[in-house]
Amino acid sequence: MGSETRTIAKLQVVDLAGSERVYKTGNNDEKTITEAKNINSSLFALQVVIMELNEKAKNNDNRHISFRNAMMTMVLRDSLGGNCNTKMVAAISALKDDIHESLGTCRFARSVQMIQNDMKKNERVDAGVIISRLKKEVADLKAELALIKGENAKEMLTSEDIERCNLMVNNFIKSDDASTAMVLPDRLMINQCFYHFRTLYK
Repeated sequence: MGSETRTIAKLQVVDLAGSERVYKTGNNDEKTITEAKNINSSLFALQVVIMELNEKAKNNDNRHISFRNAMMTMVLRDSLGGNCNTKMVAAISALKDDIHESLGTCRFARSVQMIQNDMKKNERVDAGVIISRLKKEVADLKAELALIKGENAKEMLTSEDIERCNLMVNNFIKSDDASTAMVLPDRLMINQCFYHFRTLYK
């Protein structure tokens, strides 16, 4: 029936907006100013979390990390000291007027470089596989009980019964999983499986 565990993974791609001084935009619109404040606030919260993580790793203590101070830090929680392989690409400007933003970006990238993640394989139990296995076990037990009690015994196999038996034998031969074999509730169907197997063997 296959393994009951599944390996899972997720990919997060986040475009961090740059911290820009409002006066450089030349736009005094209240909406633009508010948006710039929100961006800078999120970046500040992210910087605080990274600093806390670096201090925690340096001092090897159990200090609280303020992931909940901003939505962005909550989204990036796995990438910040969690079970992730984190990469950062920093874009800077070569213009002299942007030197402060470029230096800030480089400092931020350096602090991100110091983050220590604990990567491990993500495995979860697949409920669907377990349910399928349990259903098959119940069907096999019912078939065994019906065979012992002699219930639903067929006097003659139909063409559909013969085709089903032959198909089961073919699948069993092709598969490496012994659990693909099915318990049949009828003696004639069992005999048909053996007959088809002998035919294939010869």
